[in-house]
Amino acid sequence: MNFLLFITIFILTIIFLLFQDFDLLAPSSLFNFGFLFSSIFLVLNTKNWGNISFSTYFIISFGVLIFSSVSLIFNRKKIRQSFNQKISFTTIQISQLKLFVFLLVQIFLLVIIAKDVISVMKPYGGNGLISSVGLYGQIAKFNQSVTLKTIPYNAFVLTTSLGYFFGFILVNNFLITRKINSLLATNFMISLVSSLILGSRTLFIQIIFSITIMYLIQYRLLKGNIRIKLMAIIKILTLIGTLGAILIIIGILFERSRANDIFSYISLYIGAPIKNLDTFLSYRSFIGDRGWINMFAGHYSNIIGIDVFNTQWQTFLKGTSLNILQVLPFNSVNGVGLGNVYTMFYQLILDFGLIGFVILVILSSLLINYFYINLYKRIIKPKNINFFFYLAPALYCYLAQSILMSFFSNKFIESLNLTLIKTILIWGVMIFLTKQRSISRLK
Repeated sequence: MNFLLFITIFILTIIFLLFQDFDLLAPSSLFNFGFLFSSIFLVLNTKNWGNISFSTYFIISFGVLIFSSVSLIFNRKKIRQSFNQKISFTTIQISQLKLFVFLLVQIFLLVIIAKDVISVMKPYGGNGLISSVGLYGQIAKFNQSVTLKTIPYNAFVLTTSLGYFFGFILVNNFLITRKINSLLATNFMISLVSSLILGSRTLFIQIIFSITIMYLIQYRLLKGNIRIKLMAIIKILTLIGTLGAILIIIGILFERSRANDIFSYISLYIGAPIKNLDTFLSYRSFIGDRGWINMFAGHYSNIIGIDVFNTQWQTFLKGTSLNILQVLPFNSVNGVGLGNVYTMFYQLILDFGLIGFVILVILSSLLINYFYINLYKRIIKPKNINFFFYLAPALYCYLAQSILMSFFSNKFIESLNLTLIKTILIWGVMIFLTKQRSISRLK
């Protein structure tokens, strides 16, 4: 059944690529690539994990089919038009003085965040920055009382939002000049370091994937070809391999992984989510005291959609005594630990059953496809070179990485939260402070 899932997703991926001019950056392509890659590791671990059930095969295959089919209702005229015209991007200039000031501000904010992390983790045995960061990542997700103070947390949001901003500019300017501004790159690196300060590597991955997607979007437009050349793909795979090595090293520093078995470590994050979903669908009683589950209508909870809309509920229920932690039990198969991530579909079915699963997959696909089409509309026919002109590509790249990571968890819906609103506001302020007026023109 594992191999059948891989073959099914592979066939669906090829079919929808044909429908969409082999557009590798379309939402359906990213969504399918994620599950295809995950299914490869599922197949490679069949001996240790066993085969998935038919219900798991059906849910994933059906989910991929629904998400991809929705993308076909959108008119791709603007996308095709963008590759029939020569688009010339101009460099985005920020003075060295402003970049230096931004760098000092980021370092100052990083110190504030680090001090608060150490302070919060001291009662839990934190001894120094590295130890405290590692502990925070392990404890905070299971203890809602463990959190940063308001100022350090907002400083964290600010520095990571700047990571996207500086990363997008870095990509834009590099594609045009083939040069890297050292101060701009340093600002970007500081933001990446800040993304790791709470002991989680997720945000680090999100920023890197977002910047990579932005690079590929502009690369294709500059080349005037919707298809990406083989050499560019090889470079991306090399980047992903390097990123994986960096994450393993970071995991060792945070005492969250052992690098003596690289294949098992990678499988834990890429292939295991599908197997964990299989465990959930086969043994649904493991949700414990959160109530009962019905396959069609979801499980009862005193808070509707607490797992699917967890980040949104955290905003509204912050400071209350209500339990707003997600149901993410650690799973193991045949004595092999598989972590506690269950793919995007897990939370949808857990909260709303099969009915909600279908509805939310459709809505997610509609929303991200709208952002994708709007991106090209803004670039092809910009009525005004203003904040919304910048927001269209930035917003898609910010959210597209969560679509790619759907095989891992429900990142897309979780990303539609207060932090996104803050991030957009920060981008707007930065555009104003750097006085940006134009980034592209048609020839």
